[in-house]
Amino acid sequence: MRGEISTKAHAKINLYLHVTDRRDDGYHNLDSMVTFADFAFDNIHIQKADDFLLKIDGAFAPPVLLNPIEHNLVYKSHKAIEEYAGRTLPCHITLTKNIPIGAGLGGGSSDAAMTVKLLEDLYDIDIPYQKRDKILLELGADVPVCYHQKTICFSGIGDVLSPAPAIPHLYMMLIWPNVFGDTKDVFKHYKGAFSKPIVRPASLSTMDDFIYFLNQTNNDLSQAAQELYPEIKDALSFMGDQNGCRIARMTGSGSCVFGIFEDEKLCAAAYKNADINGDWWTSYGMIKS
Repeated sequence: MRGEISTKAHAKINLYLHVTDRRDDGYHNLDSMVTFADFAFDNIHIQKADDFLLKIDGAFAPPVLLNPIEHNLVYKSHKAIEEYAGRTLPCHITLTKNIPIGAGLGGGSSDAAMTVKLLEDLYDIDIPYQKRDKILLELGADVPVCYHQKTICFSGIGDVLSPAPAIPHLYMMLIWPNVFGDTKDVFKHYKGAFSKPIVRPASLSTMDDFIYFLNQTNNDLSQAAQELYPEIKDALSFMGDQNGCRIARMTGSGSCVFGIFEDEKLCAAAYKNADINGDWWTSYGMIKS
């Protein structure tokens, strides 16, 4: 019988993010297409044990460890699956935090989603997808989309998922300008007009078609976030100036920006150029297919 299991929890990239209206409960309805960075991820390892232990390490562990362990989404995910299963699931979980906190990269949501998936596999827990989606949504609005770890579209508050058009293989660079972006503050600061949901074609398989489509979209939260965190504007300006960058945009509601490049060589050159900004966290590679 298998006694341990591991996986990567990849960073989420909102290729576009439209705010379509405000709900009576205070949440906003969104329209977005997301993908996942094959080169930026947290690691999760779970081993069966006689008790429960959550260990957190990695470059971005310190800010996570400032909060009580009960607030961590991995801890909450474990408790949620225990509640569903109706039994204790004693195990030791190691979460290695490599994704910046408050960057809009969905690191915590991806960690939660992958913890659920690992516990399902390790303990052979069969959860009907409707019930699983409910559990994931209760953990956080971004958690359902992160469960799939592939390019996908969502609407509502993150609870309505739909297939994404086929898109080309992409080289992408990320810049986090070392500033924590607070999702609640960004939404409170958002004063833009609401957008209409975008009509997506069946396929965006060429780079030119894909970039043309993205240029018809936006991250509606970008202006509000830049007003709160001017460092984002600097990162966007740098990214947009790099040779071969086809589009530069903020992801999610956080402070990380991404650039899509024509090829790996140009993407790697931009990554090297970013070394002059010593406070920035940067990474590059391909999106997850």
